[in-house]
Amino acid sequence: MAAAEPAAPLTRQPAPRWPVFVALLALAASLATQFWFPRLDSSPVNDTWNVDLGGRNALFQFTQRRWPHVTRNILPLTRSLESLETNSALCLLGPARPPSESEWNALLAWVSRGGNLLVAAPWAHPELPIPQLGISVVSSEANAPLPKLSAVVNPSPNAGPQAQPVPPLQPVVVPAPPTGVAPEDSEPPPGSSGAPDLIRLTGIDWQSNGKISAQTDALVLFQTAEGVQGVERQVGMGRVVVLASDHLFSNRSLSNTKNPRNGVLSVQLLQRVAGPESLLVFDESLNATGQPQVVGILLNHWLRPVTLQVVTLLLVFAWAGAGRFGVPLPSPKPPRHSLVEHTDALGNLHWRSGNGLAPLQAYFERLLSDLRLGRDAERLPRRIGQIAESSGLTPEEIERRIELARQAVSRRAVSAHDAGQVIELLAKLRPPLQGAAAPGHGVNAPSSKV
Repeated sequence: MAAAEPAAPLTRQPAPRWPVFVALLALAASLATQFWFPRLDSSPVNDTWNVDLGGRNALFQFTQRRWPHVTRNILPLTRSLESLETNSALCLLGPARPPSESEWNALLAWVSRGGNLLVAAPWAHPELPIPQLGISVVSSEANAPLPKLSAVVNPSPNAGPQAQPVPPLQPVVVPAPPTGVAPEDSEPPPGSSGAPDLIRLTGIDWQSNGKISAQTDALVLFQTAEGVQGVERQVGMGRVVVLASDHLFSNRSLSNTKNPRNGVLSVQLLQRVAGPESLLVFDESLNATGQPQVVGILLNHWLRPVTLQVVTLLLVFAWAGAGRFGVPLPSPKPPRHSLVEHTDALGNLHWRSGNGLAPLQAYFERLLSDLRLGRDAERLPRRIGQIAESSGLTPEEIERRIELARQAVSRRAVSAHDAGQVIELLAKLRPPLQGAAAPGHGVNAPSSKV
């Protein structure tokens, strides 16, 4: 059989270098975020871990040195309030989301048992309703008129359940001025009762986008020309302080050297809810649950290192799997091939080996089986006569060709040329097929070479 032409050698094309540089940059960025993580959203959570200008980390570190017991709460409010002591103070400073109705009920139930609560609305989005107390923080740009507030200055202990004694504020407690005399540098907003404030804002940079609206009597702590900014309400055995802005407690406000009294006012407000030996708790559960779920869960303070490590491993795995090694592979052939292709491939293998014994033995055994001459080729006169009639050869010629083939297969090696000649002689013993081509050119006709 004719040998097939050798395939053209495959040349390896040089791979481009830019994917390597891109992969290295992505890997370096994922490793760098382990030490510095940028802000991905436009409204970062201003919690007590945040050291940016809008965070509360400076206030938390200061209170740790001023109060003996300061902690954070990361559990849901409905669960944490069950074990929180009633002589504690809880601070909600600009939460990422407002408390739900069930959380407000749990908070006010805890306050009524003796707890103290400080709530400051977020500076960017000051809307914070508290329907259970009839108090709400609305935007100062709202067109609705400011409801009338009944201010009570230095209430007497015997004035009733709404007039509980207030602990002295230090170091800037201002004594109550005479009736009808307003404090300096303070003008009551339109619609107010004109009563003086309990806390003066002289020398303080108070920034707010909202104002407080109350439908019940509440103690006005201070107010500006935009409206009331701080009120206090007695609830059972405890108290609730509501502020219209949380900017005062931010790192930016406390680090303002031009207005150093900002820190004095922030401590003064904390002292209204937390005594010298009280437990001061900063709630972070509302900040954690107020973030988007994917960002809040995977990129919070505890899971962020694990998330970044998984991203780094995925980058390395994708880079290793995308690389190509060695010469390019040829295009795959169709899954189905014709019998002629298989025969040509097998013939090429035998031709390269240089020994035609294997194909000669296979052909001779199959010929004896097809002609029903037996495995040992017994020369049956009747069967040989039938083959002679169909092939046109004499019985002696048939016996001579079979004997020649037997001698060839008994050898250890047969040249390709000799094997091709013997197969050609044996092929003429087969009866011709109807409608087939001439002998030597049909399907069963072998080639002159193996």
